[in-house]
Amino acid sequence: MNASIRAGLASRGFSMIELLVTVVLAGIIFAAMVPVFASALRQTSQDSFRVTATNIAQDRVEKIRTLDFIDITSDNLNNSAFADNEFGTSFTTVNGKTYNVESILVVDAPKYKTIKVKVSWSAAASDSTTVQTVVMDPKAETVGAGPTPSATPLPNSTTGTNYTLVVSVTDDDVDHTSGVKVVRIDNGYNQTQSPSPQIPDSTNALSVSWSGLIGGPNVVYRVTIKFTPPGYSARTLTKDVTLIDTTSVYFDTNPYQ
Repeated sequence: MNASIRAGLASRGFSMIELLVTVVLAGIIFAAMVPVFASALRQTSQDSFRVTATNIAQDRVEKIRTLDFIDITSDNLNNSAFADNEFGTSFTTVNGKTYNVESILVVDAPKYKTIKVKVSWSAAASDSTTVQTVVMDPKAETVGAGPTPSATPLPNSTTGTNYTLVVSVTDDDVDHTSGVKVVRIDNGYNQTQSPSPQIPDSTNALSVSWSGLIGGPNVVYRVTIKFTPPGYSARTLTKDVTLIDTTSVYFDTNPYQ
């Protein structure tokens, strides 16, 4: 074969048959990879659903813990009309995905209650997540054991009546209807001792205070705020504080933004 013929064969490129074989082989390889990609996509979606469901369950638990002990009942925990519509049996995200929420009162004892919150996103048993919490009755007296127990004085016997509680927040997002709720929860609990709610906003530098309160080493107040960051659903935060002299409480309402 002379040089000109060899050069012509070398420069003629791929034949039609060679191209068809290449396309067929590529198609077989890609077809085999499709189930892998589909499975990875489904797993990613499931992980995303599970994370969202866990956040919903944890948020519901926090809301349950802000309730008065007597109000924690099976009927209330699954009632969309209870507590400003915070306890509905469904939750829809901003992208339109709906989750089913079920609050189960597992243990209803005189001094404590165990609640399990289950959030699911489909009928499949595996498509759900569960968060459990225990709520103690703040009015239940705790008796300590020991060889030489000493009597615990009543709160009013070791208290003063001119203490101050200061509550500050990060942003002007606190619900202007409910405001900051302060309730005394120690053994000397009395609903009439709860000061009126106040609203920390831009007019008071995001800080409010109550003076002339009963306080002391045995006096505990529960401070609850409900706030709605822009673009998010309502959130609730709670802190229990011992009121001694002037006591400051700070709520960081910014992490959700």
